[in-house]
Amino acid sequence: IASTSQLLDCQLSSLERNRVHLFQQCHSTFSTTISPESVKLIVYNLGYLPGGNKEWTTQVSTTLESLKNGLVLLK
Repeated sequence: IASTSQLLDCQLSSLERNRVHLFQQCHSTFSTTISPESVKLIVYNLGYLPGGNKEWTTQVSTTLESLKNGLVLLK
């Protein structure tokens, strides 16, 4: 989260950066503060976290749950 936030701070204007929200949680759940049909884009990094523990990977079951839950958020 910290490295992504720093990268966004360097690459985006302040207006663009204010439109990006990062959440540290399982991708199968979405914050309850996100309103339905309020999201234009959901980005996934499926597989390994770059530079992270190779034993931690995404799972089919949680990815499918995330896709299902994310559909109601998309405009």
